[in-house]
Amino acid sequence: MQGLTILDFSKGELNQILTSNSAIWNPKASTWDFFDGSIYLVSPDGSYRNIVTFQEHQLNIPRTPLDLTNRRRDSTELNIAQAQAELALLKQGGNAKKALKLEVRIAQKWALPFICIVFGLVGASLGIVPNQRTSKATGFGLSVLIIFSYYVTDFIFGAMGINGTLPPMVAAFAPIGIGFAIGVGLLVRSAR
Repeated sequence: MQGLTILDFSKGELNQILTSNSAIWNPKASTWDFFDGSIYLVSPDGSYRNIVTFQEHQLNIPRTPLDLTNRRRDSTELNIAQAQAELALLKQGGNAKKALKLEVRIAQKWALPFICIVFGLVGASLGIVPNQRTSKATGFGLSVLIIFSYYVTDFIFGAMGINGTLPPMVAAFAPIGIGFAIGVGLLVRSAR
């Protein structure tokens, strides 16, 4: 890379600025090697405390060149393999809050196909109820209510997982378990 300016916000506010003519990735040391540049140490009031020039300077940034060039995508846009690679980067970078959120999203991606079984079970148990004269509108309304209830439950348990109240897999599969229990209960009731 050439013509670089790096702003360091690692302590919560701008504390140094690094400018460099060029930089290369050093795969053996897993560091960036900067050449012909300056480091400006910034004081809390915004003035420069110290200026250091260098011919060569190594900086330990836990990102490879390809990691820096990738556009950050939302977890909903990633497949499971991409999300797990992103999770490894977040853990390496020390961002525990975003890593936990992504762990919950990955677990939800694993849990999502099982909702088809739950919806099928609930629908079958409601469909075999004998001597029930309901209109198509009632059936449609009941379907919307069931789907809405699942998504509210999924949202609540997902939030609990992101906050760390529940482990990610429990947060993802709890709505499936609740729906499965309701479906089995309805099926047993309709079989009587």
